[in-house]
Amino acid sequence: MTKVAARHGVSSSFLARVCKRLNVPHPGRGYWARLEVGKAQEKPALPESRPGDEL
Repeated sequence: MTKVAARHGVSSSFLARVCKRLNVPHPGRGYWARLEVGKAQEKPALPESRPGDEL
């Protein structure tokens, strides 16, 4: 999240808020550390859009 945010010139907390508002799942805290040791969780599927969701 921090690398993508830096690439676009925004903070990681701003990018997380945008993801939450658009209903886009993002890796939680510690995801990359768990992935390194082989204990990563499955990637969540994108949820279906609901009426009134921002696109």
